[in-house]
Amino acid sequence: AHAGVEDLTLSPDGTVLVERVGREWIYFFETATGRLIRRVEFPVKVSRDDESRGSPAFTPDGKAVLYGVPQGQLPLHEVNVSTGQIRPVRLPPNAEFASITPDAAYALLKSPLSPTCFRLQLYDLRARGPVGVSFEFSGRRGETLQYSLSPDGRSLLTEAFNQNGGETRCEVRDWRTGESTALGSVPGTVSARAFTGDGKGLILATGTEARRFDLSGRNRGARQTTRYVSPFSSDLEKVILSPDERQVLACGQDGVILIWDARSGESLRNWNTWTYGLTDLDFTPDGK
Repeated sequence: AHAGVEDLTLSPDGTVLVERVGREWIYFFETATGRLIRRVEFPVKVSRDDESRGSPAFTPDGKAVLYGVPQGQLPLHEVNVSTGQIRPVRLPPNAEFASITPDAAYALLKSPLSPTCFRLQLYDLRARGPVGVSFEFSGRRGETLQYSLSPDGRSLLTEAFNQNGGETRCEVRDWRTGESTALGSVPGTVSARAFTGDGKGLILATGTEARRFDLSGRNRGARQTTRYVSPFSSDLEKVILSPDERQVLACGQDGVILIWDARSGESLRNWNTWTYGLTDLDFTPDGK
């Protein structure tokens, strides 16, 4: 994604492409022809000090898209792909939308407990109820906390960046059991992350390289298995796995695109699009 486009989302059958431009606009395109189907504008409350972004997510049948912006800037909404009709998604009171899974099945909800403490809870958007346990967090001086869901909604990834030490402490927690897996610390901040389909593997990108971790050990801690190193100087902005999980695809903001063998870390192909501001990319459903 470039030239104002910050996020790309394909429908489950690959026939519709959704582009997010800034925080206020999402565009629907016919994938085969590039024809613009419609443009939808949202009344986002933009804060200069907050860079929160939301990613649109298709429902499994491809008939609707869920979209919202965290930090209370835009509550979660559902957009009908055929008609463009927008309606708010009902969530529990005093709970703030934080993120959703790519299949629009689960939402991550944040509830403030005090000025420095909050609770995170997984919420089933179809059953309209909480799932598993909840986790409470307290703010620490000099530390910035980021959190995200695995695609299947089973795991919560937390990234605590220590501003003094210049490294990020990462941990994966299981909503259903409450178990946690420590990944240790990685240098700098995490710019991109990607879970494997079974949730037992995780790729974290920092700077010009990405690391793959085996999470099957759970309480014994994670084990780093593979490194993916970019020959370019641009920091990685996005990292994803191919549908068959045999390849890792990544991009850098200065326009570089890279493909590695997922198992060995061997570089398969890389090229420069000479397009500054490249922030997102994706595989088609068939992986071709």
